[in-house]
Amino acid sequence: MKNRLKAVGSIPVLLVFMLLAVLAFPLQADAEAEIRSLDLYRMQEQVPYPSVNYFIMGRPTSFDLVDTAAVSTSVELKVEYSTDGGVNWQHLKDYGVHEYDVIVLPNDYNMTSIHLRFSAKFDPVIGADSRDTKVFGPYKVYHAYGPTQAAYTAGDDGKVRVTFQDNSTMEDRYQIIRYGDGQEKRFTVESSMASRGTVTFTDSTVNSLKSTKYLYQIEPVFDSIPLPLDLQPSGTSVLAETTPSLLGHLKLSSVADTLKSPAKFSDRLKDVAVQEEEETGGFKIIIPFEFKLPSGNGGGTGGQGGQEQQEAAAEQEAEEAAVEQEIAELEQLLNITASQASGWAREDIKSATLLGLTTGDVLADYQKPISRQHFAGIVVKLMEKLTGTPGEVPPDNPFRDTDDPEILKAYQFSVIQGKSTDTFDPYSDVSRQEISVMLWRIFHLTGLYGQLPAGAAIAFADREQTDSWAADAVDYISSIGMLQGKGEGRFDPLGSTTREEAIVLIKRAYDAAAAVE
Repeated sequence: MKNRLKAVGSIPVLLVFMLLAVLAFPLQADAEAEIRSLDLYRMQEQVPYPSVNYFIMGRPTSFDLVDTAAVSTSVELKVEYSTDGGVNWQHLKDYGVHEYDVIVLPNDYNMTSIHLRFSAKFDPVIGADSRDTKVFGPYKVYHAYGPTQAAYTAGDDGKVRVTFQDNSTMEDRYQIIRYGDGQEKRFTVESSMASRGTVTFTDSTVNSLKSTKYLYQIEPVFDSIPLPLDLQPSGTSVLAETTPSLLGHLKLSSVADTLKSPAKFSDRLKDVAVQEEEETGGFKIIIPFEFKLPSGNGGGTGGQGGQEQQEAAAEQEAEEAAVEQEIAELEQLLNITASQASGWAREDIKSATLLGLTTGDVLADYQKPISRQHFAGIVVKLMEKLTGTPGEVPPDNPFRDTDDPEILKAYQFSVIQGKSTDTFDPYSDVSRQEISVMLWRIFHLTGLYGQLPAGAAIAFADREQTDSWAADAVDYISSIGMLQGKGEGRFDPLGSTTREEAIVLIKRAYDAAAAVE
């Protein structure tokens, strides 16, 4: 199909006609063209592209269809794929005469092997059209998705167990980097390329003599099937502690100011002596750092009472010192977590992490566009905070292309919908108009719609690009200043949003809701 007719330059007219005749009838007069073979190539920055015999889900693969047609022949292609050995075929793409030859398989979590069927229509300059169909395969389909849903448990045996979801079928192993307790430590977790599921890593080298905080960053490693850096999926992370913290619970409305304040945390906590949680409106306000009150008989006089007071004062002093140490450890880990983010976003990312408005799945590769899957995850965190209700997975999964629990929780909250009646398309970038609709639904579901200060709707220059189902949401979200334009009077409704922008947006939505309360 490639390198059809080239310019012949300034050669005699007779030679031109002779050349055209040869090109039109390369084999024999009136010969019908046919498909001979299919070559696949992995696309990368360096050329030539390496030849491959597999596909990577969602990644572009270049192909060259070898045929017997003359180079002057126009070729139109219809490409279909089958996941059941050729019993059923699904349309993939139609390729016009001058289109670049690239195949991108649709995201299907259950696709592991395919056959391809090429149907070609050959239209020569001279002679009759001809058609041919060939089936190629099977081809292995690999999934290069990053790990998700990292969590931890601290056992009574002094060990920390980290679990995460392995979503890839082409990684050789996972590398885990642990920060905390004044050091960095690396671990390797072997993995099976052929399987996906929950992976458990047990860390028996932690300091369990005190409440020690650790940051675990989990990254897939691809050796057998190398991936270019720009195609490597992101990892996930989790903050863990070995024993219950002296810090207690963080007060939701004060964390951001505390982090930005030059004063030490402990200086702001000395007057805190509240033992119970308070309820304010629809928000659960949790008292920040709960100190144990000194025990005793009420502080009488005399030798015994004075000794008890001294012991109580020493105990509180020791606890305050321990709290300061824990806060320093926590801030260090938060700084590591947000270190790769843009400067303008770092403080909000740290605050959002402390507030529980993020997931470990989005705390890396901050400048990458956020996917529908990962945005659903932080939307669930926001809904849980605003409603005080934990998300629930519905009994029946409405989607055939994902079983991610965070997506299903967002669906159960009525915040998200699928791209079709039974697909969610989790790995595609979430668009700005989709984000607007989700936030619009959240404000309706939580009773905040109409309570936030709003200006007039902005008449964006590219308003006609906004789909009708998103128009009202875009108008509202932009009128309250939640999502700004992209310059030159445009909203860019179909454009993507980076991870750091999405985290800051969720934090902004939370702050706006808290201000109403």
